[in-house]
Amino acid sequence: MRKARVLALAALVLAGCRRDAPSPKPDDVRAASTASTRAPAPSAPKATPKGSPVVQLSVGHGSACALLADGHVVCWGDSLAYGERTPRTAPWLVQRLDDALEIATGDGYGCARRRAGDVVCWSDDDTPPKPGAPAATGVRRLAGSVALLDDGHVAEIALLPAPAHAKPVAGLADVAAISHDATGTHCAIGKDRSVRCWGGNNWGQIPDGSVIERPTPVRVPALDGADEISIAYFFGGCARFGGKVKCWGGEWRKGGTKLEEISGITDAVEIGVEEYHACARRADGSAACFGSNSAFQIDDGADAGAVDVRPLQGVTDAVQIALGGGEPCGGCGSTCVATKGGDAWCVGVIATGFGPYAWKPTKVDLTPR
Repeated sequence: MRKARVLALAALVLAGCRRDAPSPKPDDVRAASTASTRAPAPSAPKATPKGSPVVQLSVGHGSACALLADGHVVCWGDSLAYGERTPRTAPWLVQRLDDALEIATGDGYGCARRRAGDVVCWSDDDTPPKPGAPAATGVRRLAGSVALLDDGHVAEIALLPAPAHAKPVAGLADVAAISHDATGTHCAIGKDRSVRCWGGNNWGQIPDGSVIERPTPVRVPALDGADEISIAYFFGGCARFGGKVKCWGGEWRKGGTKLEEISGITDAVEIGVEEYHACARRADGSAACFGSNSAFQIDDGADAGAVDVRPLQGVTDAVQIALGGGEPCGGCGSTCVATKGGDAWCVGVIATGFGPYAWKPTKVDLTPR
């Protein structure tokens, strides 16, 4: 099952690595060991949040979560409890969590960076889902299964063996930003803007001229100077250099590791890559996507195969973009945006989470029931 692979890699989705992402600076900066970290006393579940605006989205394979401005997290789509995909009929509220600042989710699990700087995770095996003990503390940024610590070091968040725990990544220091990847390949951008990457590379996800797995970080000069990096298993990867976007590897370049600039995009402020497609949020609040369109996650008027750069229809005021992967078919996917008005709009598999795919961006009802 996909869950076993994802949990083993402790991976997630969605948000890119932006050097300017605001975050608090907690006093305690360290990866928490399971032996020394105690779970805080759980707060009583609060009433269902109503009307709180969406500030971040994270999308996985068949499920997604929204971080609300009041610190609550609401999720929708399928459950993957015990490795079995089970449709849910309504959004659900993550219990005992009301102070989240950032989220990262994947198949059957989710994690949140809390106000105090610790990271907590939950599993669909719990009904209702609720976080466990902190997996790491002193975290400045959370992207997928990787945590950037306030001292510039990096740790990977592993869910197995339980409980969730942090594993320091050797050879990295003075890191300014981390990449997003849901399938076990990661990059770190240093304060000097040099880039080091590690993890899976069989689809050329690391543009170092090889398809060799990199268990420890290696220098990748081709990505030096990047402002943001996003990588996915089948697609390959993309990097943002100012407003320009360059991609490589995977299905995009059939394994080629040479970066190719994406024509027609010069004003990107955020990028996202998933297994079969990629998108860029533009400075004017619109978005442009390219890649597979099998679930019409890019354009309902285009063929279901691969497409070149297309505007995401109806999106004019996006403040964040999040992509989901290929369930339930090869080439399928989801594209979601958070808007200035605090709403979540999605197209493709996860647009509703409770029925047929949506062919056009659809507003998601986030009222837990």
